[in-house]
Amino acid sequence: MCIRDRSKTAALRSTWMARVHSRNLLQSGVVLAHLFRPENFLNALRQEAARACNVSMDALALVTSTSPSSLDRYMCATLEGLLLQGGALLDGKLIDVQSHSALVTQIQAIGVAWVPEAEADSLLKSFGTVARIPMYTSPSREELVSEITLPCSGDPSVWAVAGVTIILANE
Repeated sequence: MCIRDRSKTAALRSTWMARVHSRNLLQSGVVLAHLFRPENFLNALRQEAARACNVSMDALALVTSTSPSSLDRYMCATLEGLLLQGGALLDGKLIDVQSHSALVTQIQAIGVAWVPEAEADSLLKSFGTVARIPMYTSPSREELVSEITLPCSGDPSVWAVAGVTIILANE
């Protein structure tokens, strides 16, 4: 590990520790690529949501929104720095990429919240048609973090066939 990487790691650790100690971890955006195990962060969010809703963790569903404020009534985290591969977002909806488009594009911040399953379906329906998109740590797609939903038009299965994915870091 070079000196630059060590200083970047130390700065990130310092930032995260300050946010934890001030108890405002979810008050600003979270960059999952900065975490060694991003799936653990999502699971911790799930545990806290289960406590807040007084339900078991198995009774929660992960809901994502391109408008994080739509999830304000839940314990919501805003994810920043996510990269979309194989598609693009326009006005918060998935669209096809053009032949001259970049292979990977950074997308707007999205909100994620663990919501009781009974409420998740109606909440997702309020977003319109949504596609389930896998989220990986890198473009190699070796480590699946989670599956998120993004609004789309038309048939949602088209996005799975197209291989659209979210990646945390373009390494």
